[in-house]
Amino acid sequence: MIILAAGQILNPTLQNNPHHNNNFDFLRFLFASFVICTHSYALLGNIQGDPLYGISGRVFSEVGVCGFFVISGYLIHQSLERSSSLRSFVRKRIARIFPGLIVAVLFAALVIGALVTELPLLTYYNHKGTWLYALDNAFLVPRHQVLPGVFTRNAETAVNGSLWTLRYELLFYGLLNLLFGVSRPAKKWFVPLLFLICLTGYFCLRYDLINGLPAGLHKFLFYACNLGCYFAAGTFLSLFAPVLQQKKTHLLILSSVAFLGVLLFFQKELEIVGFIAFPLMVITFGLHYFKALHFSR
Repeated sequence: MIILAAGQILNPTLQNNPHHNNNFDFLRFLFASFVICTHSYALLGNIQGDPLYGISGRVFSEVGVCGFFVISGYLIHQSLERSSSLRSFVRKRIARIFPGLIVAVLFAALVIGALVTELPLLTYYNHKGTWLYALDNAFLVPRHQVLPGVFTRNAETAVNGSLWTLRYELLFYGLLNLLFGVSRPAKKWFVPLLFLICLTGYFCLRYDLINGLPAGLHKFLFYACNLGCYFAAGTFLSLFAPVLQQKKTHLLILSSVAFLGVLLFFQKELEIVGFIAFPLMVITFGLHYFKALHFSR
């Protein structure tokens, strides 16, 4: 579903460059490939087999998902600024997410599930779990993530488990609505404040500085803060698009060196640097145009 999310959510806002002379399409392909790579190991119950895990303790899907949220924050904020009204912006976001989401969920439940279930076909279609899966996931309610008799022998039994990221996308879209009509100078202090709140929440939750929260709430807040940092960083960078375009090569080199240094050598000591270097690396790479990578059109 990460691939669907990339196509449905991140596509619209490249309209500011009618020739698409950038690398954002390639980045979406790359990040989706990262997710597929990690999930192939997770489905076998051997996520430590992810090639990145052995050298950094992290997995490729983490990089991919965070990269998606950086690009989303950057491009969706640009879409917000181009929207004639808040209603227009919300309508565009709904149209981008839910039609594709509903088709994907129904296809998984009614076609793929029916083909691979261990249950008799009529039993499968009459099972309430089949329809609860379709109903809940079509509206991003995380109560039913498995289908009856499907993938029961896998280490991971969730069907289309990557749907979880879309709930956070919708959350951040809701927060982004608050910026409609706000002046750019005001945004330049409001968005960093949101970033700092998310960053503080992330570290407090990661290092157990906040105790007593129910497990479900703790998990939700942890991912909201973690992914919120990257979405907010992307949004903030979109406020300086002309400057980034002008200095993109130098910024890409500096941010890449910083990010790789943190990822490979100083994760614990300089983790906070990664929250700044990675978004900058993603956006400045996206703003470049390498013809060899422009294969999507």
